[in-house]
Order: sequence, then C-alpha cells, then structure tokens
Amino acid sequence: MSHVSYESSNKHGLSVRSNMSLPRDEARKRRRVLLGVELLESRITLSSLTLLPSSLPSVAVGQNYQVAFSVTNGDGHYSYALASGMLPKGLLLSKGGVLNGEPKVGGTYHLSVKVTESSRGRPSASRSFSLTVNPATGPASKFSVSAPTSATAGTVFLVQVTAKDASGHTVTGFNGGVTLTSSDGQSV
Repeated sequence: MSHVSYESSNKHGLSVRSNMSLPRDEARKRRRVLLGVELLESRITLSSLTLLPSSLPSVAVGQNYQVAFSVTNGDGHYSYALASGMLPKGLLLSKGGVLNGEPKVGGTYHLSVKVTESSRGRPSASRSFSLTVNPATGPASKFSVSAPTSATAGTVFLVQVTAKDASGHTVTGFNGGVTLTSSDGQSV
C-alpha cells in the first residue's frame, strides 16, 4: 500500500485535494491523474464579468426611480459601489446593486458603477453611465407670478407664470389655461 496526498489550487481559487491509501500501482495512476488536473487548471481562463444594464433610463425630478444592476459570467455573489462621479441628490446605490430613490435636482449626471465578485481571485467590472434627470412633469398645483406692480392701459407688459408641482418642483410642458384678472375685477 502507498499513501497519496495531494493538494493544489490555482490563481482563480479552484482547488483539488486528494488524500488516500491505495495499492502501489493504483497510487501511481492517481498521481498521474492529479498531475493532469493541475496542468488543466493552469489552462483555465475565467470569463470576464459584464455589468448590466448597458445604459440607464432617464427620470423626472420627484419620480420614483429604481434600476437593478446584474452581472453575467459570474457566480452570483457581488458587491456594487459607485466608482466615480456622483448620483443625483435623492438617489442611492445599495451594495446589492439597486439604484433607487426620488431625484431632487435635474441635470445630466456622469457616473461609473463597479461590481466585485466575492469569490476569491475573481475580477471586477465597471461601466460608465450618463443619467438624465428631467424637470418635473407632474400636474401643476401652484403658480408663481412675476408681473409689474402697475401697468398703463394699452401698453405691453411682461407677465411670467411658473407652474410648480406639489413638491415645489418646476413643471414643464404645462397644458392648461391661465386667466389674469385686474384688481378692478375685469379680465385682462
């Protein structure tokens, strides 16, 4: 009887262990098999991770937003983080890969998300995104009027009306009527 003990691991975290007592001829065969496994391990190339989605949908100020990131070519155990850039105020990225919240400020935000696989030796991946947060588009519930304190009949003057939603965000694309009435009760 011959005792065979073998352990090997590669840079990808794959390992092979063997510990057995076998007849001498069988032990030689097992050693050759184990050496063949070690040679095969050295040839393994793991696929790189791919972070999805490839782009982020736009959102309006004050709207609920949720995007779940995912990965292909991995083992399913990941941690996500903001690698660069900044998120709009009101949005958060969880370690589990969910971007959610209600953005408070409009604009275009450039950011990069990084995913790391928790398995030993696995690579990470990142992807750059542009996220557009449009002005609020909800129903107007409040109007702000800017007009001169006095005007002369028959002359042109400027009146600026700004529509706001219930959260105080400026509403664009307002479709509705506005009637202006003078202080003496007559329509203007």
